Amino acid sequence: MLRIALGALCLTIGCTTNALPGAADSATTLDLVAPLVDLAVTPPDLATPDLATRIGCATTAGCPPLQACGPAGVCTAACDDQHLCNGGCCNAGVCVAGTTRDACGNWGGACFPCVATGGNESEPDCLVVYGQRGCGCVSDSSCPLYQSCYGGFAGVYCTAENCGGIHSQCNGGCCAHINGGGAKSCTTGMDDNECGGDGNGCVDCTLTGKHCVKGSCQ
Repeated sequence: MLRIALGALCLTIGCTTNALPGAADSATTLDLVAPLVDLAVTPPDLATPDLATRIGCATTAGCPPLQACGPAGVCTAACDDQHLCNGGCCNAGVCVAGTTRDACGNWGGACFPCVATGGNESEPDCLVVYGQRGCGCVSDSSCPLYQSCYGGFAGVYCTAENCGGIHSQCNGGCCAHINGGGAKSCTTGMDDNECGGDGNGCVDCTLTGKHCVKGSCQ
């Protein structure tokens, strides 16, 4: 029991009288009954997996990494387009790290699948570019041999069908004009009329009466 004596300005715990000794007879007292608190109780470890989903939240930022603030106001691994993940991305209704080709992204929403869109393209990698994770390539070195990088962020890809210009140089070999036209393509750089090994434009060795040997006219 908590007793507050007004006027006498006294505070006692467990008092059985209306005022402290020496207090004025007119002192007004107020009895408050308070429950006992066991200060030895250790709070639960919120990092424990079975307790993690019980953390209350108002926004995703209030949840642990790779969890979303669910409709019930608690953190959970379940996600959708209305309940984004805290980091990573949402793959088939579950928050994941978002670092694989199958499920790529770090914005908290739906993951991107990194797949080739056709032609002579290779599957893009799941990369971080300017702080954001997406499907693509950042340079020719991100691509397979004899391919170039188209662009450099989510949605772009490696391909052998184009090089130079808005594309990177080729990863090995050289970049040759196709049938003498404006379009270019990566080649091995071992032909006499398409010779090179540094990924840049091919050289026609036949113009100087030479042959292509290991990527150079000799």
